[in-house]
Amino acid sequence: MTCIIDKPLLFFSAISVVTHFSEKVPSCDQERQNALNEAQQSSREAIIIPDCGSGGLYKPVQCHQYTGYCWCVLVDTGRPIPGTSTLYKTPECDEDARSHTADVEDPFHDRPLQGCPEGKKGEFITSLLDALTTDMVQAINSPAPSGGG
Repeated sequence: MTCIIDKPLLFFSAISVVTHFSEKVPSCDQERQNALNEAQQSSREAIIIPDCGSGGLYKPVQCHQYTGYCWCVLVDTGRPIPGTSTLYKTPECDEDARSHTADVEDPFHDRPLQGCPEGKKGEFITSLLDALTTDMVQAINSPAPSGGG
């Protein structure tokens, strides 16, 4: 079944999505297995394979082996922490960085995603966040545009 969205959701806060779906975000072990399966079926170097710690948590430093970039993540969700990306060196990361679900009010908490059953809604949002994360890493890895300024 395909989820249909009647209004663009691209500009909503990723924090609110992670907050609302944090209990549905797959563990690191699940995401790692999915990435390994995808890497076997595809030769795309853009696939990021998470590095997992114990209990399904992410290690605080994640790296993309193909590009040499590393960045800090929230250990409970694996989501990147902005401004922590480094090239060919390991960033200093907070080993206990977690999402703060109680600190952020979710404006979309009661908003239904029309045409999308609850299980598919969680899968869609998780997939969207993964795609945005991949886009962010690719943007970081792209050379800066040159020009006068």
